[in-house]
Amino acid sequence: MKTLRISSICALSILLALAGAVTTETIAQGNTEKIYSSADKQPSVLGGQQSIDAYFAKALTNVNREPGGVITLSLVVGATGQVSEVTIADSYVPNVKRTLEANVKLEQALTKAALTMPGWRPGEVNGKPVPVRVSVPVNISALEVAPEKELIYTYVEQMPSFPGGQQAMFDFIAANIKYPKDAIAQNKEGLVVVNFIVGQTGELREFKIQKGISESIDAEAIRVLKAMPTWIPGKQNGRIISVYYTMPMRFFIPKGGGTK
Repeated sequence: MKTLRISSICALSILLALAGAVTTETIAQGNTEKIYSSADKQPSVLGGQQSIDAYFAKALTNVNREPGGVITLSLVVGATGQVSEVTIADSYVPNVKRTLEANVKLEQALTKAALTMPGWRPGEVNGKPVPVRVSVPVNISALEVAPEKELIYTYVEQMPSFPGGQQAMFDFIAANIKYPKDAIAQNKEGLVVVNFIVGQTGELREFKIQKGISESIDAEAIRVLKAMPTWIPGKQNGRIISVYYTMPMRFFIPKGGGTK
C-alpha cells in the first residue's frame, strides 16, 4: 500500500490549483458567502498529515476498510475553521465496487467524521479569514471487521407475508403439495409445524421441523416452502429486518388416495 507523506512543522497546507492566488470563487448553496478555490493563505490543520490520518483511523475503528489506500475528500473549511460540504473526490475503491455495502459504509463514516474534524485553521485572503474548498488526502489503513451477528426478531410491527396475501399462499401450497406415496400407504395424516427465517430480502431459509408426522411428509413440507417465491420482508420501526416465522401445514389424504 502506498502511503502519502506530507511534511509539516506544525501544520499542513493543502494546495489547490495555483498556490497563493485567488483563482475562482463559488457561492455556497443557500448561502451568499463566497467559497474560494485557493487563497493567499491556504487552510491548514494542526499536526499536518499525521494528525489527519490519526483522526480518521480513530473515527473508522469499527468500519471495514479492506484493502486500504488513499481516499481524497473535497471539503470546505469555513472562516471559523468549521468543515462543511464534504464529498469523496477520489478513492482507491474502484467505481464499480463503491456501491457495495461495506464501501458505502466506509464513505459515509468518512464524510461524517470529516464534518466534525477539529483543528482547522481557515484560509485567508488579504489577511481576512474566508471559506476555501480544499482537497484532503486520507491514508486508510487496511482493517477487516467481522460482520455483526444478524439480529433475528420473533415478533415485529409488520410481519413478513407471502406476496398476494394469505389466500394466495394457501393456493400455492394446495397447488404444489404432492402427498408422499409411502405416507398414503401408511395412512399418515396430521399437522406439520415448520419454523424458518424470512430474511431482509424476503428469502426463506433455515427450516426446522417443530412438529412432524413422518420423514417423507416433513420433507415434502420443507420442499414446498423452499419452492415459494420471495416474501415481503418484515419491518420494525420502518426498518427491514429478518424474522422467525412459524408455518402450520395440515396434511390429509385426499378422498380416493390421490397424490395431492
